Amino acid sequence: MGFGWGRVAPGDAPHKYPPRFTLTVGETLVALVPDIASTSRQDNESFGLVVTRTGPGVLRVEPTPTIETALAAAKACDTRLQTNTVFGLAGAYRTSSGFHLLVVTGCESVGAVKNARVFRVTKIETVCVGAKKALGLDASDLCRSNTSSELRPERKSHKLMKTFLASGNVKRLFFSGDANEFDVTRSFSRMNQSTAMEEHESEPISDTNWRRCDGNFLWNRGVGSVFLEGLDKDGQTKADSLLVPLAFGSWGTEQFDVASLGDKSDETKKTIATARCSLVARVSTKRVGIRHHCRGADLGGNVANFVETEQIVEVGVGGLEVEGDTFARDTNKTDTENTENTETETQKRSYVSSFVILRGSVPTRWAQPLLDLRWKFPLLNMDKSDSTATTKHHLAGLRETYGQVAVLDLLKQGKTNKESALAACWRDAIADSGSETSYFPFDLGRQIGFSGDKRALEQMLKVMNKSLTGHGFWFHAKDGATMSDEKVTDQESHKKEKSASAQKKQAKKHGAQTGVIRVNCKDCLDRTNAAQSALGGKALSSQLRELGFEPWRLKPMREKHARLWVAHGDAIAKAYARTNALRRDVTLFGKRTFVGVCSDLKTALTRWAQSKFSDGTAQDGVRFFLSGGKGAFKAVAGGTGGRHHDETNPAPPKITGCFSSCLNQPCLVEEHDAWALRGYTRASAPRKVTTAPAVSEDS
Repeated sequence: MGFGWGRVAPGDAPHKYPPRFTLTVGETLVALVPDIASTSRQDNESFGLVVTRTGPGVLRVEPTPTIETALAAAKACDTRLQTNTVFGLAGAYRTSSGFHLLVVTGCESVGAVKNARVFRVTKIETVCVGAKKALGLDASDLCRSNTSSELRPERKSHKLMKTFLASGNVKRLFFSGDANEFDVTRSFSRMNQSTAMEEHESEPISDTNWRRCDGNFLWNRGVGSVFLEGLDKDGQTKADSLLVPLAFGSWGTEQFDVASLGDKSDETKKTIATARCSLVARVSTKRVGIRHHCRGADLGGNVANFVETEQIVEVGVGGLEVEGDTFARDTNKTDTENTENTETETQKRSYVSSFVILRGSVPTRWAQPLLDLRWKFPLLNMDKSDSTATTKHHLAGLRETYGQVAVLDLLKQGKTNKESALAACWRDAIADSGSETSYFPFDLGRQIGFSGDKRALEQMLKVMNKSLTGHGFWFHAKDGATMSDEKVTDQESHKKEKSASAQKKQAKKHGAQTGVIRVNCKDCLDRTNAAQSALGGKALSSQLRELGFEPWRLKPMREKHARLWVAHGDAIAKAYARTNALRRDVTLFGKRTFVGVCSDLKTALTRWAQSKFSDGTAQDGVRFFLSGGKGAFKAVAGGTGGRHHDETNPAPPKITGCFSSCLNQPCLVEEHDAWALRGYTRASAPRKVTTAPAVSEDS
């Protein structure tokens, strides 16, 4: 097993590089010591983790000097110590052989915001800290096939964690290089709300970055809790600094030139600023799964494929530069080489704006379970009262977090269409819930058929214009870097003063987003991304204008913005449907192309094959990671072929019928989702289900 060996500029500012730790693995102990120069801690005493490899592993948090003394003693009797550079802990999970640490061993820079770099995880590896001969086997033997009933749960746990770590999902985890400067689990608007709340409290709401994170978007909360539970109470507080808060989704960045308002008409004038647009997707942890196995809302109003998208615009006078660096194993760069070309990051970022938009499955009680190899399946809807209750919970939560809510429903509205029943249920549930929610039905597919993609999206923008402008967006303009500081000629002075006056009005000014637009179609992938891209494009122009700028060249800005949304849609689609998004050409070019149609055909076939043969296993891996490995084998509902069943519960019967043995159902179906499987029957093969207990909120 190897780890990231890259050593990066220990003397530089901590926000430019990821926090680094030295991991030492030996026969009798495992130690994790932070590199103080690379962390944001300002106190004189630092703490690290030391694990004595006896039994399941004894975890302790000790001062760094104490750990260094223990390591010196261990080196005298253990010549096989391995020392490597890593980038923190994602958490841990526990099996019968002991604790298994999840260590971030590779990451790369994907952008920067508020003087803090953001890093994408490229690799997470497991380190078993239990006794080397746990269960009489080496650690490498635990993943091998073995029929022993004692080892079967052990193999299942490792297999599920490996399923998650080996998939592309790991590369959709990202974290902040300085959590004090920027919290990846919160938008700027919500960070500002949290800061205001702390100012009114006599004591800080939370004293550590880990505890300050939003649990709705903190993807390693489960495995992080397992790690903290292995420590005593005092150690839990000190060990927070070893955990890296991870969000899941995507982070994309593009840069383009801008000028102050009114300067664009003067072609002889040079560009005086560079804008950076970052598009962030945060996938919720509340109801995670793969397409056909995870639809609608649970009893608490949490919906499938719920994603918070934030469009961040920063403008720096004199230009901004972002140099991307990769931090992974076998990095041969010296400290000097790693610090080259980074001085431009120190420039003041004076203008910041943030626009938030949401997507999520229709929050009624509905499902679309798989049965055989057919292409499409009917939509199942529960009783109206159940859907009204979940919709009320969902909308109340959105209103509390984001303010006013405007729903853009892209479902097909035709009377004979299968989606129309779901759209009607959604509309009625909003009306019956009594919430002050604006509802805008817009059959995007039908409008595209009538007038084409571009015209349909323009009509959609007209429908949503009042909500888009009324909700506004968060922004902050800091004094001291306005355009008026630049020297100008006498001929330009009058024009310059007019432009500078507009910007000075923004100085020291704050704005808030008072509401949010929630977009949905059936899957909340393809049509949703096209609509959100159009809304984001209009918001981008407003964000720049409010900050006192306009694009220097409109076409390059639109092309870069479209590329951001294409990558954004692909990342969300890969998480929920395990493929790229459809209609990518519409987002990129504003119209359908022959290449795009062929690509969509390939994507659709891939989705069909994966939904039948591998989506169940993929969902199990994701849920195992989120739960920290707790309650993964309590029971099985909807499984086929006796896969991964708890020995204390009878296996549910196999589904009979054509090709039913080819289906890949998930191991665990939560209790509140079993209704769909019980109600889905065929005359020749009724479906029976063993209900699984719901996973607790703590897990």
